[in-house]
Amino acid sequence: MHKKIGIWGFGKTGQSVLSFLFFNPDYKNSSFFIFESQQLSPEQKEQAKKHAATFVDPSLLHEFLNMCDSIIPSPGIDISNYNEYQEKFICELDLFAKYCTTKTIAITGSVGKTSIVTLLTELMNRSHINSCYAGNIGVPMLDVLQQQQDYDYIVLELSSFQLEHAKHFAPTIAVITNLYENHL
Repeated sequence: MHKKIGIWGFGKTGQSVLSFLFFNPDYKNSSFFIFESQQLSPEQKEQAKKHAATFVDPSLLHEFLNMCDSIIPSPGIDISNYNEYQEKFICELDLFAKYCTTKTIAITGSVGKTSIVTLLTELMNRSHINSCYAGNIGVPMLDVLQQQQDYDYIVLELSSFQLEHAKHFAPTIAVITNLYENHL
């Protein structure tokens, strides 16, 4: 089935989404459209070209939202003002959950996530539990799926933005480090 897939934001997450979907057989006959309001680097332009993606002019947001069948927004994009398009939005975390077959440990909270994810992954690896980390720590979570069979666990650092619109993700183990006023 031919689908028009929108990627809203083309930073690390958006680039990872494009690469993942481009090589995924479920999206074989799809067309990819990118909406990015920031200036693009030559590397971003080259990646889009390599994956046959089309950039949508930044002045055409509503046209982008209307023409796409599904839209994967980057975690930092506030989609709360776009209620009429909610059924089109798929968060990166739910996309990850759909294809992840490895056990996951999800860590969130106001502060300390990166430290705990780093230490836990190191402790697990030293204990001969093959693990990697991904998510908000700087490694896009979709990037680790190709090698997931090499790991016993994938440790995810998840920000409130990544969790906000997740509907289907259920980690094997969940950890909340702490919550402060900025996340209440």
